[in-house]
Amino acid sequence: MRATIFLPLLIGLPLTAQTDFFQQGLLNRIKTSTQPSLLIFLQQGSNSLTHYTKLIQNEAVAELGLNLVAVPHTATINRTSVDSGNNMRRHFGLGSNILWAVVTPAEQLLLTGTAWPEPEEFVQQLSGKGVQSPASVLRDFLKTHPDHLDARVELLHLQLKSADKRTRTELDIDPDPDTATALTGNPIARNRLPGGGQSSTFTTSIRSSADGSSPTTLSFPGSVDPNAPKPKPIPDDKVLDTVTDLKIWGGYAESFDRLFVADDWIAVGLVFENREYPIEVCSPLVKNLYRRKISQVETALELAPVSPRLWSIWSRMADVVGDRSAISVFERLVPRPGANFSSWPEDVRNRLISEARTTGKWDFLANNLWTEYERSSGTNNSITSFAVNDANRAAVNDAARRVTELMNSDQWEKIIAPLLEALIRTNDTGRADIVVNTLKDRGEINIQKAIGLANICSRPDLAQRWGVFISEKESNI
Repeated sequence: MRATIFLPLLIGLPLTAQTDFFQQGLLNRIKTSTQPSLLIFLQQGSNSLTHYTKLIQNEAVAELGLNLVAVPHTATINRTSVDSGNNMRRHFGLGSNILWAVVTPAEQLLLTGTAWPEPEEFVQQLSGKGVQSPASVLRDFLKTHPDHLDARVELLHLQLKSADKRTRTELDIDPDPDTATALTGNPIARNRLPGGGQSSTFTTSIRSSADGSSPTTLSFPGSVDPNAPKPKPIPDDKVLDTVTDLKIWGGYAESFDRLFVADDWIAVGLVFENREYPIEVCSPLVKNLYRRKISQVETALELAPVSPRLWSIWSRMADVVGDRSAISVFERLVPRPGANFSSWPEDVRNRLISEARTTGKWDFLANNLWTEYERSSGTNNSITSFAVNDANRAAVNDAARRVTELMNSDQWEKIIAPLLEALIRTNDTGRADIVVNTLKDRGEINIQKAIGLANICSRPDLAQRWGVFISEKESNI
């Protein structure tokens, strides 16, 4: 398992204060967790994270949902070395030979070790301390309440989270978001200054390798971490073998299948967290399961076409299956009277636009976005005429105001650019001219974007025609 430890620290403060912030960041991760925390003390030349990998591959350990807190051997703050590992050990009264510890959110010490235990031993020791996995508690509950939908869905989500971690560990894929957050330190503590304020900018470097030889410098403007882990595509060759797939994903697949047998997933309000690259693509078992069940979601969408919840489920399953068309589903749906393209959830609209551009379905894009553009800008044939007279002046001014509001947001990327591209590629130059004419008084930058788009679409004639608007504006200055 690859892991790089980044623990951002405030600088520009006295070293003792900096050390307090460093330690407080770790302690805040412990205190704010709903589960006990597993502290891993990274030693010089040690392979502690390798031992953690072996632990987390065990289903019972993964389901414990322990909060990972990785403590580097030393941290370099403002070119001064801080003995971070031993500072944390002293806080909990631990000896220098301790490699790991489990503590409660109240900082109660449960277990410690000078060597790494076997998974079964580890789970048994925690059980003796009264620590049970949320999943095992739910399983015990479902033995006496087998049809309890809330409990079944909660178990399903826990099983997904556990299988996610185990799959990433098994296939050496970048950490899941929760683990990645753990490895980057505490996002609350690292941005707080004394008195409750926030730093405008701070930079720190730490020694992140086992031997302390590889410094990494991070910059954090304001309270936003630009170096926060970003999701990455999962390589196509990261696929579990049949035996491991069943071992890791069998429980989740069984729970998911049962929910869909009697459409219980609709009654309980099943919803998936939006993930750009869902880990289920690594499981042939789950991929085949989603392929069999996704038609049930599409049938449900026919009854509730604009339901964000149903679309979130469909999108997650479609991303895993890989061969479903959002446009095909959209075109089967009959929206309620008065509904338009903007009635669909934003994620769905973005997905439809992306698919249409990728597959060259420009007519679909032009027709739907033109309707949305008319609604947003107040555009119609009478008020977008190139001639402005006393009768339509108020309407044109109103349309211009609404287009200004439209362009003050990020609607160029969401509506205007894909609409204009679709109109150009379908040779609907009349409506393309209407869009550009409406934009011409909204700033030269918008006309330049339109000209650039025309050139991309190999329409120099349109670029030249729209360029006149810039010449006219310059001559009026």
